[in-house]
Amino acid sequence: MIAVILQARINSTRLPGKALMDLDGKPLLVRVMESLAGIRADRYILACDPASEPPFAPLAKACGYDLFVGDPDDVLDRYCSAIRTYRPDIVVRATGDNPFVFADAAQAALERFSAQENDGASYFGFDGLPYGSGVEILNARDLLDAAERTRDAFDREHVGPALYNHQDRYRCIREPAPAPWRHPAIRLTVDTREDYDRVCVIHRILASRGVELPAPSSAILEAARCARERIVLVPAVGRGKGSGHLVRCAELARNLRTTHCVSLLHPEGARALPADLEDLAINSMPTEAGLVVADRYRSTREEMRRLLAAGPVVALDD
Repeated sequence: MIAVILQARINSTRLPGKALMDLDGKPLLVRVMESLAGIRADRYILACDPASEPPFAPLAKACGYDLFVGDPDDVLDRYCSAIRTYRPDIVVRATGDNPFVFADAAQAALERFSAQENDGASYFGFDGLPYGSGVEILNARDLLDAAERTRDAFDREHVGPALYNHQDRYRCIREPAPAPWRHPAIRLTVDTREDYDRVCVIHRILASRGVELPAPSSAILEAARCARERIVLVPAVGRGKGSGHLVRCAELARNLRTTHCVSLLHPEGARALPADLEDLAINSMPTEAGLVVADRYRSTREEMRRLLAAGPVVALDD
């Protein structure tokens, strides 16, 4: 029996409540569950902590997942408790941070593991996938054994290390991802606000191309590459800055959005954006951009250095 076990919680440290943040009209967690449904398995389980049960229960039911409530801090124990309850032979481990899981790559990993299971494989994973697109394949019996042997905090928080950090006991296999999926520089997980802004941009690109979620890995990769080359518009906003900077950037955004990936930097509390541009808004400067267009008011050297750290800068001056 094969079980997909998805770990998630509502109280994320770096981005609280991210599991319920919107991605095209549905909570992020639902998008993760929908992506994982593309893996052929006998059972799909959402494993959460007690605090997450009330908001997660209806979402799990709607997606056809069993909801399992376990230890809030010892994630390894949560997995093992779910294994004892449902008795799978193979576990596909996934996390609630990743709305763009490559179901085709996960299925390939599962098949590679199954082919080697008779040789005593305990663990399988692909190296070189985009960060946040992969899963881990675990032998359920060996994971139960590992949990009895380790009290290491890292092992118990991250689950997989309980096996691959102890290869004197367990046969753990990591193989280079097949070429179509091998793009380690691409980031698809949601751990920070910038990550969330990035996946929203990727989704917007997919939607502009008529691709619905859950999307094929090839379409996600193309959209992610486009997102890395996005144009970030940075208007001066706030008291004493006038409205002209924002008006110019808004007009640029309208003209560019049909042919380019565009984001409009709009800090919280700033002058309201026109309704047709709200979906382009980001709250913080991304770490990389194909081009930064700065329509500022008396820019400082330090400010320009920060913009240049993201990418080439074109400065507008009225």
